[in-house]
Amino acid sequence: MAKKINVKLILELRGSGMGRNAIARTRHISVNSVGDVFHIADENGISYEDVRNMDEDSVYRMFYPDKFVQESMYARPDYGYVHQELKRVGVTLKLLWQEYQDQCRGSGSIPMGYTKYCKGYSDYTIVTKLTNHLEHKPGDAVEVDWSGPVMEYVDTATGEAVKVYLFVATLPYSQYSYVEPCRDMKMDSFIRAHVHMYQYFGGVATRLICDNLKTGVVSHPREGEIVLTADYEALGSHYQTAIMPAGIRKPKQKASVEGTVGKIATAVIASLRNELFYSFEELKTAVFRKLDAFNRSSFQKREGSRYEAYLDEKPFLHPLPSIVTDSTVEIYSGSTRIATHNRFPSGRKNQYSTHQEDMPDKFRISPWDDVRIRNWAGAIGKYTAEVVGRIFEGVSIKEQGYNPALAVLRLSNKYSEARLEAACEFALTSGIKKPRYHHLSSILAANQDEIYMEQKKASDRAKTPMGYLRGSDYYGGGGNDQ
Repeated sequence: MAKKINVKLILELRGSGMGRNAIARTRHISVNSVGDVFHIADENGISYEDVRNMDEDSVYRMFYPDKFVQESMYARPDYGYVHQELKRVGVTLKLLWQEYQDQCRGSGSIPMGYTKYCKGYSDYTIVTKLTNHLEHKPGDAVEVDWSGPVMEYVDTATGEAVKVYLFVATLPYSQYSYVEPCRDMKMDSFIRAHVHMYQYFGGVATRLICDNLKTGVVSHPREGEIVLTADYEALGSHYQTAIMPAGIRKPKQKASVEGTVGKIATAVIASLRNELFYSFEELKTAVFRKLDAFNRSSFQKREGSRYEAYLDEKPFLHPLPSIVTDSTVEIYSGSTRIATHNRFPSGRKNQYSTHQEDMPDKFRISPWDDVRIRNWAGAIGKYTAEVVGRIFEGVSIKEQGYNPALAVLRLSNKYSEARLEAACEFALTSGIKKPRYHHLSSILAANQDEIYMEQKKASDRAKTPMGYLRGSDYYGGGGNDQ
């Protein structure tokens, strides 16, 4: 049953001498609701002593008989089932509500409306303390970063302390984490750490959320597409994951790994502070030992451990590519090798990428998907829809199309929807097969869209047949009167 006014509690507090405003303020009940209970009680001469031995539902029914019947007549959803289904990719409350409606019609019961359905689920998660656990969907994302604090080992040949940097990665849903000591933060170490991370997780998340570090991001403009380094883009393409750099100065967009970095500083760095290491491998072994203990230790605010939550999340991760070595990537179909590629070749450039900046700030609720983006494009016009459609046709997974498509559509905020539609038409009709942001931005900045539309209108006017002009002779003038 949905949350309702606790009439009995209000009567009890009133009987103890509390006024309407005090009850409303201390119990987080609206003043109008408290006042309504006071009014009904006075009108019917009901005090707390009259209802002391009655349960809450009975008291509520006494005060609001019509509402009680109305709230009791709906079929109650199985919110435990709803909670489990929401973990699955693509499943939303809207979809589950529609399925619930179909079930109710089949059984002849009355379904509740969408708003009431969502409110009921919200109450369920609060009561069962599941709200935080559903901020992220399993297998949806992995967040990566470099730890600020560093470690060190002693070089036995020189006696000098050598700095070691920590690559940190976290699966937001389970909080299962990976830490790898690296000799430096250069491209080779960065890419290699990602490969080891995926091996450790035993699968690939749909999205890879990173910081705007130079080894991964070439440029991150306020408008337009983010440009990734060729090697990082190749990594995303190989693992079939959408790389989404977090917005500049927006740490909340990768809050899980930011939090993990702090915890790692305690669980790994601080706990090993009194140990001396005389080789990189020795330090690495100690870090992995502490990492395993960190992942298997119990949560402080929820049941289980990161490892146990990871076991629930692992089935939602995408499979790893067939074979990866330090020098090549080999693709197999069954037992037949169908392709071999050099790993991360210099200068390789993929065509598409996506990023976190064009996603909502609160990542746990992500309203942008290919359907909504296509609908926005279609609302602007058929040529804009065609441009966005071609963007999605050119990517391996739909998430890789979000950034370039949204970059195009947001040009309408700067120039207007009409001009964007005209620019898309001009681009497509002038031979650009796959228009992107930089094409359309250049067209709009140079006013080529407006010139094109004026030329089009002039051409249309020239093609319109003029009326036939008949002279005065036709109408009987010029001595031709009959």
